[in-house]
Amino acid sequence: MGNPEQQLDREEIKARLREIIKEQLEVDEVEYDENNLDNLTELEIDSLSFVEIIFEIEDKFDVKSAGGFSDEQLKEIKTTDDIADLILAAKSAS
Repeated sequence: MGNPEQQLDREEIKARLREIIKEQLEVDEVEYDENNLDNLTELEIDSLSFVEIIFEIEDKFDVKSAGGFSDEQLKEIKTTDDIADLILAAKSAS
């Protein structure tokens, strides 16, 4: 099942991603539960908000130093798991 530390890191990353998304979309926890926040396609995020969320994520997780996310990677993002995978890959590459 993988390295337990990496699993913990993934859950920490996802928790921080949820906070960033809530902050950027200015939603409260009553409106969205954890599952809604994990499935980005259900949130109906407009393109400007999506870009702001990605910039915030790249900044908070220091992904910019690894070159940031490519346009191709961004097109594939559907869930917080997808973003967590990209963050972990960027961290292991740097």
